[in-house]
This record gives sequence, structure tokens and C-alpha cells, in this order.
Amino acid sequence: MRKALFSLILSLSALYLSAQSQITKSQIFKTEDSGFAPKILHEDETKFYCANVTHDMIRVVIFDKKSLNKESQFDVNIRQRTGVEYGLLNLAWIDGKIMAFIREDNSSRNVLMVMAYPINVETRRLEKAVQLTARKYEYRSDRGVDKLSLIGDRIVVQSAAYNGDLDKTEKRLNVFDHQLQELCAYDYQMQLELEELNTDVAFDKDGNIYLQNNRELLVLEKANAYQAKSYPLPMVEKEQLIPFSYQLANNPKGEVVLTAFYQRADEDEDLYPELERISEVYEEIATEGLLYYVFDPASQSFSLQRRHKFEQSFVDKFLESGDAGEEPFIPQVFTKIVLHFDAAGNCYLIGERLIYRPFYSTSLATMGTLMGEQFDLEDLILLKISPSGDIDWKNNIAKMHSYMWQRNDLIAMTSSDQELSIQPMGEFDFFSFYSRLSDGKLEIIYNDIPENEIGQVSYEDVEVFDEFDDGFPNYLVFNPGNGQEEKLEIWEDMILENDLYFKTQSIYYSEKEQSYFGFLGEEGEYQLIKFAP
Repeated sequence: MRKALFSLILSLSALYLSAQSQITKSQIFKTEDSGFAPKILHEDETKFYCANVTHDMIRVVIFDKKSLNKESQFDVNIRQRTGVEYGLLNLAWIDGKIMAFIREDNSSRNVLMVMAYPINVETRRLEKAVQLTARKYEYRSDRGVDKLSLIGDRIVVQSAAYNGDLDKTEKRLNVFDHQLQELCAYDYQMQLELEELNTDVAFDKDGNIYLQNNRELLVLEKANAYQAKSYPLPMVEKEQLIPFSYQLANNPKGEVVLTAFYQRADEDEDLYPELERISEVYEEIATEGLLYYVFDPASQSFSLQRRHKFEQSFVDKFLESGDAGEEPFIPQVFTKIVLHFDAAGNCYLIGERLIYRPFYSTSLATMGTLMGEQFDLEDLILLKISPSGDIDWKNNIAKMHSYMWQRNDLIAMTSSDQELSIQPMGEFDFFSFYSRLSDGKLEIIYNDIPENEIGQVSYEDVEVFDEFDDGFPNYLVFNPGNGQEEKLEIWEDMILENDLYFKTQSIYYSEKEQSYFGFLGEEGEYQLIKFAP
């Protein structure tokens, strides 16, 4: 089935390659890090300002926009402390400075902190670090996960850690302004053993905060951002639905839109709370349809609620040929969800299906330490939802790839034998997708079908991503009106060379240049490219 889909993609590409994007490439640069190219954070009239974390320092690289050549670079050192592991959460350009957000795990004190490291680009100096959050843990396996996002003019820190004694996942939300002043700190519990933070936070024009938890929409008012009001999601309990894979965003009217995929519960199952026992690989859940809600901040109520069950013909697009017409659900769930809105209020949902497997150390000395992660990502789902909540069209993109990182690959040892974790930029670095809605077209960029090799982590055989040669960058354009593909470019020969691979998570769209910029990268080398559709 996969080979057939791939052949179909290649056949279709011949129809669309007549008007290819214009590609410009820089020279290939050597790097001392583990191969993760910089991230473009800011542009002025002549330069791009980029940064990444490498070894025990933050590296700032400045490129000339016209030639794409490296103009200068400098490093600022992070003061390493014994017994502390450092992991990059995000990089951003805030008020004329580069900000590196780093998670620091102090195992001797059993404390996890999220720190902000400001870098003055003019003086090329690291300014005083600011602690944003700190939380205690008892065992290494209890550390959980952290996510830092920039939404508008706010910095959002989310954390999740499963508490076995309570049999709940403890979550925390912290919101800061760009001056790093705290606006909100809220602790809550999830009736679910699921340490994931895929759902974003939304804000209304008055600064109130919206988040999702336990089949409810929570509202933290700006005047009292430490206590939430809860609004149960309509239809869920009455119709025996199991919602999952939520996403929140604001539509052009300033309303809060909440989407969720769902599966119907069996009649004899108890929805509350036992059915929320979903493993972190979503083994018992599959996608039956979509829930779509609109919440009006003025009336503090849901102004729209819709449920859509996918018909069998659409479900079949996601199944192996032998299962077509038999399985009523799309296997697994869509975890990375992006919502775009046009001026008329139409919502364009793009979701990526993910199967996730973590690997933990079995050594007594490091028991519970995350040693690696495997991601199997298959298919994108595309839906257009009208302002009235109807699904105008739906489509899918058949792509597939498996990616795995091992601890030794992404830990750089410094001269003082201390560690700085260099995880891929963004969620999956080379994988996942980038999307943009503008000028009457929906653009999606993704990598397709990379090759894998067999490796071993914690005494278990797993697939380890190693070779880049068979990964094809795809540039796909949809007509927002009818959901039809208007253009497909496969960039294998256009940009791939010297075994460098395209990094979808570092794509940057320049409004000034009306072009995309991004990096190719592999261990020891990277290259900046410009592509004008």
C-alpha cells in the first residue's frame, strides 16, 4: 500500500513540476555541534539573526540576506553546574535580544527549573539569567515534560508529570510577559496518565486565558488568573464520547475555537473517570470523527457545538488496503494539530498522526532515565470547517516516516564532563510539517519516506534513523475553496546534496522577501536555502 501511495505521489508530481520554486543556496558550513542547524529568529533589511545551542554554549549566527553567506558568529557560554542536565526548550527574539529558554534538571536537589538566558546581540554578551519556574520531583521517572511556547506577546510554560500515588497527571501553567514578569501560575490535575502538552493555550482580547483539561474548557480571568472557571464540553457525556487530541485557537472575531477528535464509548463502559486511562501510545484509541466548539468570551458560553462522524470512504484513505471498508476508525490519533483561519472565519485544521514510544534506562544507576524516543508519523488530515461548523471539505496526505533519537547521539560532553542536552529544534526537527495560509492558498511543506536502520537502545532492538538519502522534501499547495491539490513539487534534486537533509521545523517565512528560508543539515554540516514559490 505504501509503495502504491508513493508511486502515486511521484506520478502526480510530473503534472506539477512545470512551474517550480526558485531555489537559492548558501555555501555549506561546518559546525561543531551534533548537526542541528541554527533557527532563524529575526530579520532586518539586510540580515538574518539565528541561534542554536551547541555543547555548553549558545551560538549566534548572522547571515547576509542577499548572498545567504555567513556574516559573523559568536558564542556565549552557559555556566555549567555539577549534577545539572541542560535541555533546550525554545529560542526567540524578544525586544531586540535573543532569548534561550533552557530546562535545568538538578538531580542532586530533585528540582526542575525553566530558565531564560537573554543574549545582547550588540554587546555579544550573555546577560543575567532569569528563573521562570521551578518544581520538585521525587524520582527521576517523575520528572515529566515541559513545553515553552510564544503566543502573541506572552511566554507560556506548560508542564506535566504523572503522580502514581494520586493516579493523576499533575499539570502546571505559567504565563509571562516579554519582560519576564509572571502573569499567571495555575496548578491542576488531569484524570489521565498522559504526559503530553500538544494542546496550546488561547487568550481573548481582554487577556483572559483558556485551556483544556478533563473534557472541560477552563477560563482563567485576567483579574484572578490563579483560579479557573470550568465549562464542561457539550455533547460529550450525553452522547458517550471519548474526546482526545484537543487544540485551541482564536478565530478572527476573537472567539475561542476548540477542536477535538473523538471515539464513541461502548455502552457498558464507564466514561468517568476510568475511560480516561489512555496509555501514552494511545493504544486503545482510534479516530471516529471531529468535535468543533466555539466559545464566546462576552457571554462566557459555547455559541457553537458540532459533531462530525467521518464516513467510511474517508476512513479508508488512512487504512492498509486489506482493512479498507472494514475498520470504522482511523487507527491511532492525530497529535500535532494546527488551526488556520481566513478572514471569513473558515477554520483549516491540519493534524498529524503519531505513534510514540519512549525508551527508558534499565540500568540500576540510571533507572527511569529517558534514553531515546521513537516517533512513527503517518498521514496528515486536512479539514475545512465553515463559520457555522460544517465540514466543507476534507483531504489527507499519505506520508510516512519513523524517527528515533538515542541519548548518546544528542548529548554533547563538555571538557568538564558535564552534559548539555541538544534535542532537535522543534518537535521532530527533520520531520513533522510546516503550514501557512495566505494569499488564497494553503501551503504545506514536509519530508516524506526517510530510510531507517536497525539499532539498539537499552537492550531492545529498535529502528534508528540514520540515512537521509531517501527523504524527499515536498511542497504542496491546496486550493482553500475546494480542498484540491493545485501544485506539488518534490525537491529531491532541487536542494538535496552532500547528504544534507531538509529541516521542516526551522522554516521561516519572510514577509519582507516574500520567500521561505530554511536549513539543510546533517552531522557536522548545514546550509541555508531560500525558496520563492
